[in-house]
Amino acid sequence: MSLADEVAAQTRKGGHRCLTCQIITQLGKEGPELVALLSGQEYSNESIARALTKRGLPVSGNAIRGHRMRCVTN
Repeated sequence: MSLADEVAAQTRKGGHRCLTCQIITQLGKEGPELVALLSGQEYSNESIARALTKRGLPVSGNAIRGHRMRCVTN
């Protein structure tokens, strides 16, 4: 088995989208603004999480951190 085959076998098919990705979709027109905030380093995970929670989208700083590590490509 090649390395590529082994990695493909370890990759989960389907699964769940991360919470932050779901929130980006829910925000509609403001989604791209959140994507820009998440791709930069100007704002902490916690400050973004507090702003989203204040808008009724409860998300933790750890969820934002996970999104930045797994979903954001710079």
